[in-house]
Amino acid sequence: EFKLGSPGGGGVKIEPSAQLTSGQSMTVYQKSQLGDELSRDTIQSNSAGQLELVCDFAGTAPVSPITSVRMVATGSDGTVVHDDTTPGASAIINLTGNAVEGPCPGGAFRSWSYVTICYNPPLYVNGQYIYVEQTWVFGCPGDPILRTHNTVTVYGIGEAGGASGERPGSIEVTASGPPSFAVSEASSQFSGAQVSGLGEVLLHEDCDDGSDCSDAYRRRTSSGIGSSGNDGIEVQLTGAPSSSGTVSLGDIGKSHGEAEMVIRYLLGIRGSSLAVSAPGDSYEVHPDFSPLGSSEFTFTAYHNGIVVGQGVYPNGTGIDIGVDQVNCGPNAVPVWGWYTHWVWTNWPNVGSYVTEWVVTGCMTTGGGGSGSPQWTDRVVFSPVNPIVTPGEMEGVSITGRNFSEIVLENVTIDTVARCPADFDGDGAVDFFDYDKFVQCFEGQGCPDGRTADFDSDGSVDFFDYDGFVVAFESPC
Repeated sequence: EFKLGSPGGGGVKIEPSAQLTSGQSMTVYQKSQLGDELSRDTIQSNSAGQLELVCDFAGTAPVSPITSVRMVATGSDGTVVHDDTTPGASAIINLTGNAVEGPCPGGAFRSWSYVTICYNPPLYVNGQYIYVEQTWVFGCPGDPILRTHNTVTVYGIGEAGGASGERPGSIEVTASGPPSFAVSEASSQFSGAQVSGLGEVLLHEDCDDGSDCSDAYRRRTSSGIGSSGNDGIEVQLTGAPSSSGTVSLGDIGKSHGEAEMVIRYLLGIRGSSLAVSAPGDSYEVHPDFSPLGSSEFTFTAYHNGIVVGQGVYPNGTGIDIGVDQVNCGPNAVPVWGWYTHWVWTNWPNVGSYVTEWVVTGCMTTGGGGSGSPQWTDRVVFSPVNPIVTPGEMEGVSITGRNFSEIVLENVTIDTVARCPADFDGDGAVDFFDYDKFVQCFEGQGCPDGRTADFDSDGSVDFFDYDGFVVAFESPC
């Protein structure tokens, strides 16, 4: 049994020491923080030696909102081989010939990775309210984990207004038959953030081809965006005001689309925003930080490590980033992002959270491995003298029209407020911080809770080193 550490869900990798034979089984229980059973998934071998997955959301908790279960399976090539919805709180699928096809090379048997995501409030997709989403991935040893191949995804569906009951607290794995099994790579996914769709959109999850589907590579994709301007993705942050994430906006450059990305704050305060449009081959951005008490914003653009644009402008000023600053080339779009972090104004006692809107690079359209970001450019928009107190940040919303989809990924939450240049976290900025960063940057080990990805754009490169040097030379 392991603790999830997050009310949003989590996952494990399960490696049995032998293939299941007739009558043997393994069961994964999801339990509440009070120990009540919320759901159970059982992998079992029937009398014919075929593997079956039995999912049961009834549990022993006081309230279970699930009224039907949908199970979607993909084969080894990623095609959907099963898609069926069963009334009630339980369902079964035969894995043999569906998500588990043949033995592994060398006669090895498959390991199984399990991820559960809990939605509170429930996720509304295609007229259904999804309370629980569970994914099983069946792979051979050494294979990358692809959540689009050899998978079974199970959706717990309920009615509007249903009570979600107790929040998940732990996952327990038991077995009957195999001599032993290993449980590893326990993780909490999108810890501290919940993602939902806005308007009439289709929201689904996938991963980069070839990735291990860790936190940084999980995607929430919103498609079917209409013309009302109210369709998109909403991120609701819980428990931590510091966060970051990246957003790509489909083929906005081809379709002359428009989008608005907004940071929201508590008490109904509408926070910083970017209005993005694509006239011709360029990208026009109109930042607005006025709800934060800022009348101006700073703009800095880098290309191959060189500053190619810089200035201070009044809120709402249009900035063209599609020609000189970010030239993504054919079939590619900029990758947008936000980065909310703590900025000290009088170290170590006074400071505030500041959200910067960032263009972190380019992404080719079409998804899969070709959709991996190319971290070649960076454009940063920052408020001038904002007024924001700790704990106010509530979430992020991205809406748009006249383009194909919105892809959200790299969502991270940081509860530790420290000066960025204080790399070793000892409360002072000195030579030891510089030395620790260089060691981390060169792959020789990083202090707990720190990474060489200083600008949080998802990669370690020259921009990270340059950003740390700037912070070190003008410490908090």
